[in-house]
Amino acid sequence: YWGWLFLAAGWEKLNNISQFAQLLENYHFYAPHFMAYVAAITEFVGGFCLLVGFASRLVAIPLIITMLTAYF
Repeated sequence: YWGWLFLAAGWEKLNNISQFAQLLENYHFYAPHFMAYVAAITEFVGGFCLLVGFASRLVAIPLIITMLTAYF
């Protein structure tokens, strides 16, 4: 379930990367285009790994960091 959600969210961000980077720029993130790619790729690849069960514990760490950053 979580793998599919992260995969879909990452895919949506990758397809609209300039819009997501603009959102990060509005929130005054440092290097918003770079951070947009980092977040999108982390969600997409991490979601895929969770979905297929590959390195689930290891990939959970960057996903947790990404989600805590989004939360705060």
